[in-house]
Amino acid sequence: MIDLFYSSIGRYYDCIFPYNPDKKKFANSFLGGYEKSTVLDIGCGTGDLSLELAKDGNSVYAIDADQEMIKQAIRKKMPLALDEHPVFRDIDMRQIANFFDKEKFDAITCFGNTLVHLKNKKEIADFFESCNLVLKTGAHLMIQILNYEYILKENIKELPMIDNEKVRFERYYESTETEQLNFVTRLTIKTDQSILKNRIALYPLTREQLKGLLIDSGFSHIKFYGGFNKAPFRDDGLPLLVEAIKQ
Repeated sequence: MIDLFYSSIGRYYDCIFPYNPDKKKFANSFLGGYEKSTVLDIGCGTGDLSLELAKDGNSVYAIDADQEMIKQAIRKKMPLALDEHPVFRDIDMRQIANFFDKEKFDAITCFGNTLVHLKNKKEIADFFESCNLVLKTGAHLMIQILNYEYILKENIKELPMIDNEKVRFERYYESTETEQLNFVTRLTIKTDQSILKNRIALYPLTREQLKGLLIDSGFSHIKFYGGFNKAPFRDDGLPLLVEAIKQ
């Protein structure tokens, strides 16, 4: 389901979500204790963050469930003067403990609202357990989602439109009879006015649920932010970032 959703917009992903340099600054702020870090970038998309971290000499393993995203990331890497890293692979985030050694990573990044593509709290809890297994003691887990407590409380049905010279991307939420929300998108390609419509189920994980699951999975020193610039978290804001440390 994730593959179908993102493959359909994969060609235009960078037009919709251009790289934000604050992502690298955010990640680097937690990598300062290591001369050279081994990083796992989960939900890497078309690879911009992974490439930037690798340029600094980090050993980066970057995964995404969508093959088209991984193909684009590999194409971006080809003209760059980089060695083995980043290593791009199309791997389901639920399988990281089966693909990577225990205590391999100094940090994990999971940005782009990737986490809430898991179906329920059980899958999220299992994912955090896997993160704990592949992280070194004292290593950082960094996650970005949206503030679903605010979205649910205020019954927000529409996210801000992304509109630029190339695309217009409209995003909506629909209630379901389950715990999940339907995320509905409408992408207009301005060169020919073609339209791509999609729908995918997301799990609206709240901040307190996120905190509890992290604690239960062996993480501590949990801090929340309202943006990659480390702005304070706001109850009435959409961004939600969290940083936690493996005990």
